[in-house]
Amino acid sequence: MSGRLRRRAVAFGVALLLVGALGTLPAEAQNTTAAWTDRHVTSGTVTAGIWQIGTNSCTAYSLLGIRLSCSVTGVQFTASSAAGVRSRTYSVNLRTSSVLLAPRTVMLDVDLRSAGGAEGPEWSWTNAGIATGSTITTGDGWTCRQLPRVVAEGKWAQTIQFTVIEQRTAQSTICP
Repeated sequence: MSGRLRRRAVAFGVALLLVGALGTLPAEAQNTTAAWTDRHVTSGTVTAGIWQIGTNSCTAYSLLGIRLSCSVTGVQFTASSAAGVRSRTYSVNLRTSSVLLAPRTVMLDVDLRSAGGAEGPEWSWTNAGIATGSTITTGDGWTCRQLPRVVAEGKWAQTIQFTVIEQRTAQSTICP
């Protein structure tokens, strides 16, 4: 096929596509109606509420960095107070179903409000922080302001423990 004939065949094909596309359009636009009309606009500010507790999750990794299945099976705490500093030591129980590969590290995403423990006096998360010396390091971008949610990494154990203090100005913390 010559170049000129090929160009004409391509032009004819493009013309057919355009005619076909135009043929599928409706001849006249139809008006649509709704069962209601919005005549009033209202707005408000959220001042109080009950917020749903998030789900707890984890991801375990083998020595080679292979991702393993992991689940959070429970979160508990014990409360204490020493020298006017109130704290809670949290225990996060983990399980993995990996048989062939042993877990080496774990990434946690835990909502501490889901923990069971003796409540004691009212606890405030406003200035809380994770105490230095804990067995976890904070996850990328996580800050103390996000407590009671904790995003962190730690060495694998069936139970990960860390301490949260109510007033992070009273003690050294690992929080950015």
